[in-house]
Amino acid sequence: MKVIDMHCDTITRLLKDADQGKSSSLRENDLHIDLNRMKQANYLLQNFAVFTPLGHVDDPMEFALRAIDKYYEEIDGNKDIIRPVYCYGDIEKNRKNGFMNAMLTLEEGAVVHNDLRILRDFYRLGVRMITLTWNYENCFGYPNSKDPEIMQKGLKDFGKEAVKHMQEIGMLVDVSHLSDG
Repeated sequence: MKVIDMHCDTITRLLKDADQGKSSSLRENDLHIDLNRMKQANYLLQNFAVFTPLGHVDDPMEFALRAIDKYYEEIDGNKDIIRPVYCYGDIEKNRKNGFMNAMLTLEEGAVVHNDLRILRDFYRLGVRMITLTWNYENCFGYPNSKDPEIMQKGLKDFGKEAVKHMQEIGMLVDVSHLSDG
């Protein structure tokens, strides 16, 4: 059986390690996911989330761009094992050629700064799925919450426009942390 994992925060952690001067890699590490273990487990596809911790970074977009650079650095350094995917055809091509697949995702829509042009730029960088919110209200909408008032709120106007646009360009919409509203 082939494994498809829809989410891991490994790239963000590898960036954090690099910022702290620690040596870690996607091929082998002590995190939840590494390429050697993925290969043993018969992975077909791993979605690598660029998790942006709002409140802990000065500029969410700049942080996301740095993490995307780290993602490509790791993927390029391990192209003997894993290849990036941008569409379903890439998954099949890589599978037939014996490679695992990597899909780049964003976890925290605030990184698009309320701007469809920036959303498209992330698409051009290879992002194929966005988790609209995490734990904070952002330009897309409201997060899951125990507060009944927040739970009634849903997507904001930009969020509705962005979701429609994401569907038009072929970007997956992840509502994992979105409020029920």
